[in-house]
Amino acid sequence: MSLQFRVSIFISVAMLSVTQIGMAAAECTANCAGKVCQDDGCGGICDCFWGICVGGSCYGACSGIPEPGCCEGGDTLHCDPYLGGLHYDWCETDQPCGWSVSLGKYACGGELPADPAGVFLPTCAPDCSKNCIGKECGSNGCMGVCGTCPSGYWCDDGKCCLPDCTGKECGDNGCGGSCGTCEGGCIGGKCYTSCSGITQKGCCDGNVLVLCSQATGVMLSMPCFSHEYCGWSSLYGFYDCVSDLPEDPSGTYPRECNPDCSLNCQGKECGSDGCGGSCGECTAGQVCYQGSCCVPDCAGKECGDDGCGGECGPCLREWQKHCIDGKCVPAWGCVNSHQPGCPGCACEECVCEIASSCCQEYSEWSDGWSSSCAWICENDCGGCKECVPSCELKKCGSDGCGGSCGECPTGYSCNLGLCCLQQCQGKQCGPDGCGSSCGKCPSGAVCDENGLCQQKFGCLPTPGVSECYGCKCEDCVCERDLYCCDIEWDWTCVDICEEECGGCGPLECIPSCEGKECGSDGCGGNCGVCAEGTICSTLEKCCKPQCSSECDGHDGCGHDCGFCPQGEVCQDFKCVAVVVEPNPDAMPDVVDDNHGDLVPEDLMQGDLAQADTVKEDVPPGDDAIQDTDPPKKPGGCSASTSTTPLALCAILSAILLLAALRRRGSPSTPNNL
Repeated sequence: MSLQFRVSIFISVAMLSVTQIGMAAAECTANCAGKVCQDDGCGGICDCFWGICVGGSCYGACSGIPEPGCCEGGDTLHCDPYLGGLHYDWCETDQPCGWSVSLGKYACGGELPADPAGVFLPTCAPDCSKNCIGKECGSNGCMGVCGTCPSGYWCDDGKCCLPDCTGKECGDNGCGGSCGTCEGGCIGGKCYTSCSGITQKGCCDGNVLVLCSQATGVMLSMPCFSHEYCGWSSLYGFYDCVSDLPEDPSGTYPRECNPDCSLNCQGKECGSDGCGGSCGECTAGQVCYQGSCCVPDCAGKECGDDGCGGECGPCLREWQKHCIDGKCVPAWGCVNSHQPGCPGCACEECVCEIASSCCQEYSEWSDGWSSSCAWICENDCGGCKECVPSCELKKCGSDGCGGSCGECPTGYSCNLGLCCLQQCQGKQCGPDGCGSSCGKCPSGAVCDENGLCQQKFGCLPTPGVSECYGCKCEDCVCERDLYCCDIEWDWTCVDICEEECGGCGPLECIPSCEGKECGSDGCGGNCGVCAEGTICSTLEKCCKPQCSSECDGHDGCGHDCGFCPQGEVCQDFKCVAVVVEPNPDAMPDVVDDNHGDLVPEDLMQGDLAQADTVKEDVPPGDDAIQDTDPPKKPGGCSASTSTTPLALCAILSAILLLAALRRRGSPSTPNNL
């Protein structure tokens, strides 16, 4: 895009803005109060929400307009036979309404001005009275009515109808209405809550589908739509509103519903029969519970279950609203203490996550542990009970009751109750390998694959600003299009940046040493050099290592104190040789490797003690600490104590030396490398 063309656009947009300001000053307020299809006073037409405006009147029904339609001011108007209403098609000025020979109706771009047969006239002349043909009541589709019904009658599909609910408590009233609703199903105008012999295969009560829910034992009924038929579905094998047969061809499941209430009382001596009747009554002192007569037992109880589905009594005192073993006891979490939190409550941590104000000091903005907090405790967080600390299988983190299961050494973080060595050396952001993060990037920067925060510029427009704030591609873009650096950095500038000028690269790296004494600054430099005798810890602080052991320990700076050479194991923080006497007749003992895997005991000792499958990198006394780095193994030939490995190492060293000399002399490799 040339500079001249871009400047022309800029001037045109400025002129348009001035025009819009002038229009806004003379803004018109439409007036459609009491108006339909009339001038709104601002050059528009007041809407006809229930139909279409034709000749200044609103028409909701077809009103005599035929399906092939007619022409209204150059546009097309026709009747939709499926919806029973008018449909309006706006035509382009060069494709006005006319008769389409190929379609046989009026359409946009029709090649003839009118129907050549003269049957359908091109001029639209809607007539509301035609919407009332065959109707004695109801809407005429033009804001009027076709007639009214006598008192007590309903208008049903254009006919006056007298509802009949004699002897019915549910079902159709004969005029499109209902005689009532049921909790269960309705058959023959009677409510049934229980299945009463109706199966999952269902049946039909006229055009009403009736089914039984075996999960709840409740009958369900559903009227089918007028275009549907309640019958047997050969595809699904039960009665449905979408069916292909009138009834089950095998005759096993009749179409007509014949409920039998006595079936609901099988195995019951009391309670409802699901049809408004009873299966029996219990004697004095008994209550009906799950279909059987039951004697409540509250001996020695002041609250709780009476054994028959009832209660022995409520706990009314505010500080004793919890029932345990039939006794009212202090209700931890259910007392309105108005103190911050609920120490000792099992629900405290859960409640404070849902409503943080429950764990704040009583103030203008917080009621402390109020009745609403107690309600959350009771209903959303397990109820009112005393908190029991739990540190099972945990070495760090929360004990669930406000206490701690332990702290992790420097450089470690707590992950799922276990200490984990963070992998954040030289990183500013990204995962730390322990389920947490090494840090977050500031606004406008993203974390790259190396864990460094990189600022991205040039990939987005800067409206109203003629630069991209020194992004990498700015000079290149401005050489190609002065508009970007003189007027505005828009999407065209962004495209040039990405396609012609190297893309949206980062600015020069911005070093970051905040909170650091040493280590990487994120840009290839360092944040400081530690004094002699100290090293840079994993937290990038200068630290004096403390290693009182030869092995299996940490120096307090996030690093390891060392590992034992091959053939030795660490015992009591010292490397000792282990001699294993083989026993070919014995099965290897199986032990736990502290990582949840069962391995032969001989793999935990001897020459394989430093194998990759066994990790010994844990702080002293803490066998639950996870180290995400594999153990470092002593390399070279010095790690072996036997003669044979030394010989093998010598041979291998000679072979590698010869190979290196051959590569150095290869003509494909520069001699100065």
